[in-house]
Amino acid sequence: THAAGAQQLHGTGALRVATAAACMAAGTALVLRLGELITERGLGNGPALLLFAQMAAVLPGQLWSLHEARSGLFLAFALTVLAVATTVAVAAVVTLRRAERRIPVQYAKRMIGRRAYGGTSTYIPIGINRAGFTPLACAALLLWLPAAAARLWPGAGWLRALASTPGQSGPGYLAAVFALGVLFAFYVNVVAGVRPDEIAEKALRQGAFVPGIRPGGPTAEYIGYVHARLAFS
Repeated sequence: THAAGAQQLHGTGALRVATAAACMAAGTALVLRLGELITERGLGNGPALLLFAQMAAVLPGQLWSLHEARSGLFLAFALTVLAVATTVAVAAVVTLRRAERRIPVQYAKRMIGRRAYGGTSTYIPIGINRAGFTPLACAALLLWLPAAAARLWPGAGWLRALASTPGQSGPGYLAAVFALGVLFAFYVNVVAGVRPDEIAEKALRQGAFVPGIRPGGPTAEYIGYVHARLAFS
């Protein structure tokens, strides 16, 4: 096989494949733990910083290759377009990550002795893009698995047929990534995201309510409705 790293895998036996899988799993666990430590120490979003470090490590080599292949006005134009696209992408990502829908919440007044407590107003923040880049990464990984399996077991005809998909620049591949990304984003944002029942129950215990919405079940339904609308926006 001519895949990346193929010179390290000289056979497709069970022991070699198991060893390679164990090494990949150990490396993945180490990277995930490193990302968690970066986040816990307050240095930023660990996975995002690791991804940025990978991109920063590859970018100089790509720019040098472009410099060797092209020169003059084309190189200056390409660098300008790259800088503008990077700035726009970073601004869009930061805006989406910080954007949130604020559901107003008001606390009921309580009389303790001769003093009144409560009556303050706050809000429940619901992020618009809680999933980040995870859905697209999972979609690309899922589409890459058949090709990797076909290289490991070249005798399986159904794997070769499954792996014979258009390239990463083809419309079929991009459509598949988009569809899988939407499914993963729906799962992360709706299924594994905000828990409306817990939020409504906690608000009920603390004497808080959403103006115009009855406490308890109706509040949970309203929060779930808003969350679902944001997930599909």
